[in-house]
Amino acid sequence: MTGLNYSKARAIQQQNMDFGKNLLSCGFELALGSSDFDEERSRIRTEWEDIFTNTDMYNLKKDEIKIKFPKLGDGSFCSVFPVHVRNGKTKEFNENLPPFALKQVSMNITEGENERLLLVASTDLVHEAQLLRKLQHTNIIELIGTSDEVIDKGRFFVILEKLECTLESKVEKWAKIRGPFKQITPKSAVELRVSLVAIPIASGLEYLHSKSVMYRDLKPGNIGFDELGNIKIFDFGLAIEVPKGKRIKGAAGTLRYMAPEIRSKSVESYGFPVDVYSFAIMLWEIITSRLPFAKEIPASSFSEPKEIPDDKRPNLKYVESKTLAALLGACWSVNPDERWNFEKIILELQKYSAEFALVNGSKMKPPKMKPSSRRLSTSQHIR
Repeated sequence: MTGLNYSKARAIQQQNMDFGKNLLSCGFELALGSSDFDEERSRIRTEWEDIFTNTDMYNLKKDEIKIKFPKLGDGSFCSVFPVHVRNGKTKEFNENLPPFALKQVSMNITEGENERLLLVASTDLVHEAQLLRKLQHTNIIELIGTSDEVIDKGRFFVILEKLECTLESKVEKWAKIRGPFKQITPKSAVELRVSLVAIPIASGLEYLHSKSVMYRDLKPGNIGFDELGNIKIFDFGLAIEVPKGKRIKGAAGTLRYMAPEIRSKSVESYGFPVDVYSFAIMLWEIITSRLPFAKEIPASSFSEPKEIPDDKRPNLKYVESKTLAALLGACWSVNPDERWNFEKIILELQKYSAEFALVNGSKMKPPKMKPSSRRLSTSQHIR
């Protein structure tokens, strides 16, 4: 095989990093890039295209995949593993290529005796695959392929682009960088987080809402970064398509980020503003590097969560920018009708970034993100 090994190319990328005080305070480790790394990624794209062209990616059989270890993670119903896909033409696995991510129902469910749970978990995974196949956006995780297995046996699996880390892990890192004594996050770090994290998340959510998809489980643990630092919203297990003008019922989401109308027993149904509320809570966390509602819902699983009053919100004293504070106040309003839509949110966040750049000159220009090579290489075979 010609060209650099992928791991060597990543090493070259690491050597070219410019951490700088502001980037470090933001917790980003972004490469400036190198011709060797770009050349290697081009080769990877070509080899992926060859696999997609010669393999039925939506009818994959067990012998066409090779699962690797260690496991990437676990969810409520599913486990995720690194995986390589066999080239249908050469009948070989190229393990020098970066792996994808395979998501399947967890073994404790497939080998358990609860058949109803197995059916629910399998159906949810199929629903997620069907939904993702309709979506295509830079900030939405991409579906690469699916298995040919029937769902009632729990052997159905999906192949997704592999992510490098989650926003949850980034926030933990930012909190350590901030330290226990610093109250306010440096302005330069906040601006970078808004530009490189908040705006891409809002862009992905604006796209979902334009496609009548309500996400319903927005939290840092469901936001990932690809190998170039691009934001990806993933885990669509609770996402649902909602026809225009319709509202839905049923509790869904994670309590810390859950809109009051979902928690409330007096509200019968809810609409798309629930995602806006969750975004606002998470944006506060991104800005401040603090856990929202930490007293009511301790990070420790040993403590019972307390009820959160409908009008209680995180403390804005940790948000220095009046523009961001006003945005948060509007987007986590108790009244869902008063919350902004994502189009307005993006405009306000961009306005904040522009104002910051104007005041600070060219000192803090965020590095430009390159588009994910997976997006470039898989979009044609999927659509």
